[in-house]
Amino acid sequence: MRAPRDVHVHRRTKAGFDEPALRTLKSKTKRPSGKTPKKIGKKPRSRAFKLQNLVLGFRKWTKRAALGVAFTLAGALALLAFVNPPTSSQMTREYFRNGQVKQDWVALEHVPAHLPMALAAAEDANFCEHWGFDIDFARKSKERATISQQVARNLFLWRDESALRRVAEVFATWAIEVAWSKRRIMEIYVNIAEFDQGVFGVSEGARAHFGVKLSDLTLEQSASLAAVLPSPSTLDAGNLDERAAERVESILVGASVEAMGKRSDCFKA
Repeated sequence: MRAPRDVHVHRRTKAGFDEPALRTLKSKTKRPSGKTPKKIGKKPRSRAFKLQNLVLGFRKWTKRAALGVAFTLAGALALLAFVNPPTSSQMTREYFRNGQVKQDWVALEHVPAHLPMALAAAEDANFCEHWGFDIDFARKSKERATISQQVARNLFLWRDESALRRVAEVFATWAIEVAWSKRRIMEIYVNIAEFDQGVFGVSEGARAHFGVKLSDLTLEQSASLAAVLPSPSTLDAGNLDERAAERVESILVGASVEAMGKRSDCFKA
C-alpha cells in the first residue's frame, strides 16, 4: 500500500499566486531604499533651450519695464497739467554744476502779454498751429527746436545728441502735446527757460538782465530776453552784440499783433 504524501494547503490570492510565491515576487521587484528611479525618456536641456528661455524672460521684463515707464510718464503728465513742476532736469543739472539756481514761478496771466508773443516770434512762430514739430521750420534751421520740444527736453530729458535721447524727445514732445493745452505748455516754458547761467524763468530773467520786476518789462526788453535764448550763458540782454541786436529787431516785428494775429490765440489770457 502506497504511503500517503504530505499534502500542503496553500491559500490562493486573487491573482492566482500562492502566498510564498507572491512574497518571492515582491522581494524581487522591491526598489532599493533611498534611491530615486531613473525617469525614462527625459533628455537633459540643451544650451539653446536655456538661451531661448533667457531671451523670453528678458523680453517679458523689458515689456514690463516699458509699461511701468509709460504709466509713470502718463501719471506725471496728468499731474503737471495742474501742478507746477518744482524743478526740471536742466535746473537739476545746473544746481549740481554751480551749487545754486534761481527761479520764481509766475502764472501766465501775470506775465506781460507781449512777452510770450516775443518768445513765440523768436523760437516758434507756428507754435499754435503744429502738434509739437514744425517740419518746415526744422528744414530752415536744423539747430532750432519748437517750444514744445524745448519744454520736453528741458523738463524731462538729459542733454546729449545720442539717438536714444532724440527718440525719447520725440515721444515726450508728442505726449505733452496730447496731455497739455498750448497755454499750459507756454506757461511752463516761460518758467523753465534758461535766460542766464543758473537763471530760469522770465521773472528772474528780468531781474538778472534789466534789474526790473516782470510787470515793468517793456516790449523791447522782452524781445531782448527772447534773443538770448539760443545762448543764455554767453549773451547779455542788456548789452547785445550787433548780430543779436539785429535779431531783436526781427523779433519786434514778428511779435507785433498784426504779425502774430491768430497764431497767438492759443496762449492768450
